[in-house]
Amino acid sequence: MDDNNSNSLDINEFTKACKDYRMGLNDEEIKVAFNAFDTTHNGQIDYEEFLREIRVSSLTLIISQ
Repeated sequence: MDDNNSNSLDINEFTKACKDYRMGLNDEEIKVAFNAFDTTHNGQIDYEEFLREIRVSSLTLIISQ
């Protein structure tokens, strides 16, 4: 997934991962998801940003059930 071994994902790597894992997202949805994960707005998703958003999303799903 991290093709250039930068310990973060740029939009191209994120898009490739979404398509490789057949997430079923179109290009606009991928961009929206990327921007949601990129909380520092630096064009990269690092591991901490990813974990933070996954935790928030998981809690939201649990609470809404």
